[in-house]
Amino acid sequence: MKTSLHPMFRWLPLLPVFIPRAHAGSAQWLAAPTTGYWNTAANWSPATVPSSLTDTAIFGASGLTSISFSADVPLGSLVFNNNAPAYALTIGPSRTLAFGGAGLVNYGATIQNFVVTASGANAGRIAFTGSSTAAANTRFTQNGITQAAGAYGTTIFSDTSSAGSASFLNKATSFQNGYGGYTLFYNSASAGSASITNEGGAGYGGVEFSNSSTAANAAFLNQAATIGNGNGGTVDFFDTSTAGNATFDNAASTVATARSGYTKFSHTTTAGTAKFYNRASASAVGGGGVTMVRDNCSADHATFENEGGAAGGRTLLYHSTKGGSALFRNKGTAVTNGQEGTTILYNSANAENAVFENEGGSFRSGSAYFYATSKAGTATVHNRGMATAGYGGVCNFLGSSSADQAVFDNEGAAADGGTGGYTNFTDHATAGSATFTSRASTKANATGGRTVFYGSSTAANATLTGLGATTSNVNWGAGTDFAAQSTAGNATVIANGGTNGGTGAFIRFFENSSGGTATMKVYGNASLEIGVHASPGVTIGSLEGSGFASLGANTLGIGGNNTSTTFSGVLYGTGGVTKTGSGTLTLTGANTYTGATQVAGGTLSISAAWIANGSDVKLSNGGILNLSYSGTDIIDELFIDGIRQVSGTWGSLSSTATHKTSRITGTGLLNVTTGVNPDPYIEWGYNGGLTAGTNDAKTADPDNDGRSNLNEFAFDGKPMSGASSGKMVSKVATFTISGSAVKALTLTVPVRGSSTTPAFTGATDLTATADGVIYHIQGGITLSTWTTSQVREMPVTEATALQTGLALPVLSPGWSYRSFYLVNSNPATTPKAFLRAWASQ
Repeated sequence: MKTSLHPMFRWLPLLPVFIPRAHAGSAQWLAAPTTGYWNTAANWSPATVPSSLTDTAIFGASGLTSISFSADVPLGSLVFNNNAPAYALTIGPSRTLAFGGAGLVNYGATIQNFVVTASGANAGRIAFTGSSTAAANTRFTQNGITQAAGAYGTTIFSDTSSAGSASFLNKATSFQNGYGGYTLFYNSASAGSASITNEGGAGYGGVEFSNSSTAANAAFLNQAATIGNGNGGTVDFFDTSTAGNATFDNAASTVATARSGYTKFSHTTTAGTAKFYNRASASAVGGGGVTMVRDNCSADHATFENEGGAAGGRTLLYHSTKGGSALFRNKGTAVTNGQEGTTILYNSANAENAVFENEGGSFRSGSAYFYATSKAGTATVHNRGMATAGYGGVCNFLGSSSADQAVFDNEGAAADGGTGGYTNFTDHATAGSATFTSRASTKANATGGRTVFYGSSTAANATLTGLGATTSNVNWGAGTDFAAQSTAGNATVIANGGTNGGTGAFIRFFENSSGGTATMKVYGNASLEIGVHASPGVTIGSLEGSGFASLGANTLGIGGNNTSTTFSGVLYGTGGVTKTGSGTLTLTGANTYTGATQVAGGTLSISAAWIANGSDVKLSNGGILNLSYSGTDIIDELFIDGIRQVSGTWGSLSSTATHKTSRITGTGLLNVTTGVNPDPYIEWGYNGGLTAGTNDAKTADPDNDGRSNLNEFAFDGKPMSGASSGKMVSKVATFTISGSAVKALTLTVPVRGSSTTPAFTGATDLTATADGVIYHIQGGITLSTWTTSQVREMPVTEATALQTGLALPVLSPGWSYRSFYLVNSNPATTPKAFLRAWASQ
């Protein structure tokens, strides 16, 4: 396709300097001319050839109406009287008919024909300059090349000239990828209200607009190729030209590999208020009509209609194209295995303030696609519900595209068994700060609108609202889905309840999707559903409303956005709830979930004694449980900071409970039925994840780190983790013993008890017993002799100073650090020294 001003037409500015021939002047074509040559004076009255930019040629009744040119002819105007028959003026190769005055005038209703031909490297041309215009009831036919890389016939409009209401046929050529006939507009020229047809073929006919020219109110038909690998008729816009208020019909091809009709915008052109019809093909091997807007162009206020069929029509927006305030209407298809009409945005294209209407289809729905880093700007997108059984319209975001600040309306199906409109996000696409409304259907067994997130896409800062059904016969609501690795981001996601017995909206999480720090608002009979999500569950920013939350066997984490909310609805399932973040979550509904209730941050306030009798309560990270009711709630176990507490009643510091803690507030009490085991080893194993009778033997090593459960217990280890605890540290240190400075190898280890008990005794094998563990601290100067050197415990003051400098990890309750040294292990005199700690029963 051509991409800029044709070099062969750079002579246009020279047209006004055509030199009139001798005896030239205005004249009328004779009724009985001697030949059909324009340049023969005897054919005119008076006998002079009109060939000046100030001359007028007049045609009336005549017996010879086929006229050709033997030389170039500049002309002011050419007038057809109302009695003129149908003339055919042929501008042959290397000949030019140029208008510089009024141009063409046709006072009659008879069609007058102009044919521009080509031969080899030469072609004819018609040129309109100045303010000249083509007349009504005139037809221009431009022929294509007759040899490879040959010249092609053209009609050219420049300056402020106009095509008027004439008709133009730009013929195809039989040469593959060659140029057919062309009509060209330059400067500020206008296509007026002309009718222009561009043929498709091996090579294509076309129209070009350059500079600031306009298509005005013209009508264009870009025909498809009819042979394989052929090219469709084309209209191209370059520079700052505009489509004006014209109409463009891009025909579909029906032959395999044959290209369809095509309209393209390049540079900084605009589509004006034009209308573009990209037709669908009736053949599965064909292709739909195409409009392409690229570079820095704007779709302006134009209307683009993309039909669906066996092969659908398309509008393509590339590079930094702007959608302006255009309307993109994408139609579905009823053809099995057919294609929908589509609008596709690539690169960094921006839909700006455009409107998208994606209609449904019984096989495929009309659709818009956003790829790469394109974005929807502040567009309005309507994904229509299907009016018959079928699929609703859809808008798709892929790559790293963004919904930006657009507004989306996903309609419910309008027919029984139909599907609602929906918006899809996948890859790394983002919903930006857009607004989405998904509406329920009013029909039986029909789905509502949806917004769906797949891949690693994110709802970002969007607002997504699902509306409940307004009639009771609807089985499927509307809402928002998260699947794969997508995330709700920091969005606000709302599910409203139905009315008149209608189904409520939904918010659903599947696979490994994430709730991010999103705000979830669920009302009436609407639902938040995480039951089919992968274990262990989903964490969200906050939850409020009066609806339902279905947990399944998963855990719902609430509070990541640190806000305070109230949920008066019902949380149910075999899973649990974990409160996170610094805010307060108040639960006032009659919740029935049977899993654990955890407070890992902020405050969880419950207004009734509904915690399941067989479930646990776990408080960690400073989390507070507020029991804002009167009475006692029976639970199984209570954990505070990972430690199981004793059985009995628990409450606030001002309560009447047997056991009081600052981590519980309010007037209610908890009755803990299963408390801490009196055997410290069994309790440690329980808290560490050991299973009784399976891997809890003291000689077992379930984490395969080479340390038995007994040794793990003795030194405050974790039986199910092979990672080093960092709690056993050796160091050559200088300290004071009996007033004298001593430099020696030291070993600091965790021990059951306090900083002074149990007492260690012995000399070369320091031992102490606590909770069924015998500790051994031994040293030597070789790795084969461990009981030949004296080992002593450091005084408490010296040990505390050493431990402070070591920045040791915090120990679990029940353990304390103790420090030991090897006597006579100053490196200056004893270059090799060893200390070890181990445990036995």
